[in-house]
Amino acid sequence: AHLEDGDYVSSRHSFMWGDLRIKIFIRGGAITGVQALQFPDHRSQSLYLSGVALPTLESEVIKKQTSQVDTVSSATDTSYVFQDAVADAIVKATRG
Repeated sequence: AHLEDGDYVSSRHSFMWGDLRIKIFIRGGAITGVQALQFPDHRSQSLYLSGVALPTLESEVIKKQTSQVDTVSSATDTSYVFQDAVADAIVKATRG
């Protein structure tokens, strides 16, 4: 799928630990950046897991150029919701 250059924000994805919203940056038709705009941080454990999982997930999306990346151990729910949010942003980028 061709991705249109720009910055695309996912819808808010809610799950039992909180809400997740992702922004992806498309340059030259490729994902060059991923940023978590909103993530579970209301409890210390949620903040810890987000801090561990999100940087790994973000770099994997850039490396693999897809939302379908491996889950992060001990942050499985966050990983799945992250994948969904990135996929949502990618769909917005393909519509252009």
